[in-house]
Order: sequence, then C-alpha cells, then structure tokens
Amino acid sequence: MKRRKELKQEAKATLKGNYGKAIALNILPILFTIFIAGGSTYVVNQMEYNVTYTLNLGYGSLLFSTLISGLIATLIIVGINYVLLNWFRSKDSSEVSFKQSFTAVSSKYFKSTFMLYIIQWIFIRLWLMLLVIPAIIKSFSYSQTYYIYKDIKSIGMEENFSYTDYITMSRDLMNGYKTDYFVLQLSFVGWHILAICTFGLLYFWLIPYQQMTMMAFYDDLSGNRFRDPEYVQEWMTKLNK
Repeated sequence: MKRRKELKQEAKATLKGNYGKAIALNILPILFTIFIAGGSTYVVNQMEYNVTYTLNLGYGSLLFSTLISGLIATLIIVGINYVLLNWFRSKDSSEVSFKQSFTAVSSKYFKSTFMLYIIQWIFIRLWLMLLVIPAIIKSFSYSQTYYIYKDIKSIGMEENFSYTDYITMSRDLMNGYKTDYFVLQLSFVGWHILAICTFGLLYFWLIPYQQMTMMAFYDDLSGNRFRDPEYVQEWMTKLNK
C-alpha cells in the first residue's frame, strides 16, 4: 500500500491543469457543503454519510428521510467518483463534464447503485442498534463496494454475483486497511478547518482533491484485480462453495 503522501501527490498530478473541470464535476457537493451543510466536513462516500447523518439527527420518523436524502447523496457522489476513477486511471480529462455528475442515475448504473445503497443502509442500521463504533468500522469495510462493482461490470461479469457479494469483496479488500483508510480521511481535517475559515471558498479546491485522493486509494488497494477475469473467476468459485 502506498503512503498517504504518495496517494495525494498522484491525485494532485492528475488534477493539475484541469481544476476547472474537476470543480464543474463536483459543483453540486461543493455547493451543498458550503451553503446547505454550513461548512461541515464533506463526507466522501455514502456509508460515512449515512452514519454521520444518522448520529446527528437520530432515529424515529427521521429514518425515512435519511434513507431518501442518503440515496440522493449517494447517486450524486458515486456518479462523480466513477468519473474521477476513470480520470485517475486514464489521466485524460477530455471527456469530463458537469453532466457526468449524474452517471449513477443513468440506466447503466442506477439499479445497482440503488440496491447496493439499500442493502448497506440496512446493514449499517443493524450495526447501529448494537454500538456506534462497530457501525462506523463496518462503514469503512463497505466503502469500496461501488468501485468493485464498477470494475467487475467493466469486464461484463457483474451478473455472476449478488449485490451482497460485492459488499463481501469490499470487506475482504479492506481487511487490514481500515486504519489506513481512516487516517487518510483524518489527514484532511485540517484542510476542512481552513475551508470553514475561508467561508467555504477553499472547498472548491479541497473537495476535488480529497475525492481524487480516495480514488487513488482504491486504485492502489485493488491493484486492478477486479478488472482481471481470472481473479474475478476465483471469487466466483470462492463464493459458490
């Protein structure tokens, strides 16, 4: 696993000279963070969004609203991250545009994003019924689910797995790396404080940078294995035993 500094350098190098496109792609979460969230820390994946939102607002009648608002946030964030992941790997920003923010809403990804979200939403809330910390740890374990699905779909083998299989693969991938993931997220806290001090203006730089860094994390951690038919076939065999 690469060091945090290396992942961040790779993210910066990918964005260099193309920050305008990165801002356009991330404009909805940027504006949400500045104007709606009141400068609160931007949550970079849907499971962390759900845990944070639930802990802040509680249960009861709010469960349904968090389900819907979380789904909307997920469709936006996952769609953007799919584009960022492609950009990080190809280093080509020529096709990046604002309309790609809605990639997860397209017919190609909507059903899978919806189902993966609902299943994880249920799992996290079951963990929250026990203790908060285990639920947060589980959210880290599930954090790579969407990207694994995207990679396996890119080689046309997604129909061989159930939605819970993708969660299982994310848990396996994150085994031994949850602390690295947490510390990487934590390393942006100082930037978020500075962003709040600038009345949110720094988020125009910070959010694309943080998101691209998380794509660098997944790309390094997965090592493109989920785009390798032989490796994916091994998982099929393993899960069918």
